[in-house]
Amino acid sequence: MEQYYFINDAFNSEGPYSPSELPALGVNNDTLVWNESMTDWVPARTIPEIAEAIERYNCTLREPEPRTEMPVESEAPATPPQPEAIPLPTLPPAPSPIQVPSLTSEQTLIPPVSPSRTPTPTPAPQPTPTKTRGNNLGLWVAIAVISTLLMVVAILGAILSNKSGEGATSNSTVVSRTDTIYVQERNVVQHTSPYGSTSLEGNVQGYGLHMDLRIDDNGDVTGSLYYTRYGSSNRLIVSGNYWTNGHMELDEWAQDGAYTTGCYSGTFDGRTFRGEFHKPGEERTMDFVLRAQ
Repeated sequence: MEQYYFINDAFNSEGPYSPSELPALGVNNDTLVWNESMTDWVPARTIPEIAEAIERYNCTLREPEPRTEMPVESEAPATPPQPEAIPLPTLPPAPSPIQVPSLTSEQTLIPPVSPSRTPTPTPAPQPTPTKTRGNNLGLWVAIAVISTLLMVVAILGAILSNKSGEGATSNSTVVSRTDTIYVQERNVVQHTSPYGSTSLEGNVQGYGLHMDLRIDDNGDVTGSLYYTRYGSSNRLIVSGNYWTNGHMELDEWAQDGAYTTGCYSGTFDGRTFRGEFHKPGEERTMDFVLRAQ
């Protein structure tokens, strides 16, 4: 039969004892027991043979023993012999019994109580000083003066704008040139007669260009042009149409007039011809600006 050690009420280990001896030594179901075959101390109720011994021992205590009258002896009772002290064996490594004391049914685990924190008092909000109406009087006066000045400036601006618009509407400029008369109103050019002959100079995407044109009464345009880098002896033929809204399109022809080499499309206000130039079969366009000489 296996022998067991147990932890007594003084938290010291005693043993080894057989399971039947343990109940008489005060071992109950919650007492920690251990032997060499175990890795740790466990409650006695988890060992079946110790639990049965404790139950039998408790039943024995509950059964009353028959009372027998003992003869009165004049002699003093003999002192029972004292049991020899049993040396305690050295225990193998195990958790200290003091660190794992057994808890009886009357004992209760009381968790450590952490010291309560004293709440930091929150300072009371300081009352915001209320400004009196007299302190804001200067501010309201300043706002009223600025608003009045802004209103006066806006009214004067509107009056001046209306006067300048009326002057621009009433004034029309009649410009006369050789065989050329046009009326300019509000940046819109209205032609009352063809321009006749005019010479323009400028560039196409940085290439120097000179153009001589003539516009007849029907808006048909004829003339010639040459690129500065090739000289005036290498002129190309131009022809096209001019519309009264200022739009003009000119086709550039080879010297023999057999095919077109490009197209000038843009606006002409009598002084400046500007727009885009593109060659047949190409999507790329080049900007040009030509001015009257």
